Amino acid sequence: MNPAAREAAWAFVKDRASNGVIDGRLVDAAKAAPALVMANGLFQAMAYLYEKGEAQRELAEGLSKYLFGEAATFQQMAEALRNGRGDLMEWTDRALDWLEWVKLLAAALQ
Repeated sequence: MNPAAREAAWAFVKDRASNGVIDGRLVDAAKAAPALVMANGLFQAMAYLYEKGEAQRELAEGLSKYLFGEAATFQQMAEALRNGRGDLMEWTDRALDWLEWVKLLAAALQ
């Protein structure tokens, strides 16, 4: 797995841990997200995460920050792809690296 993804995932998880423990809803969202991306594709998964609930939205915002360097809405992500700002396959690979690290690290702090 990508070391940059590991560092970004650790920063995301650490920022959300209260007294060294992370909210169980975020852990559940993190556990489900990689399979969601693999089964449905990055953009369908992101659309779901942005709309599902607070923990899922927080995960989607963290992922968009990792992918773009800033939190982006679903519409901004779609626009960036349409304008040739990136490659969907590359984004998906990077997203899965980050999500796997978040899943592992969040579960460890639960």
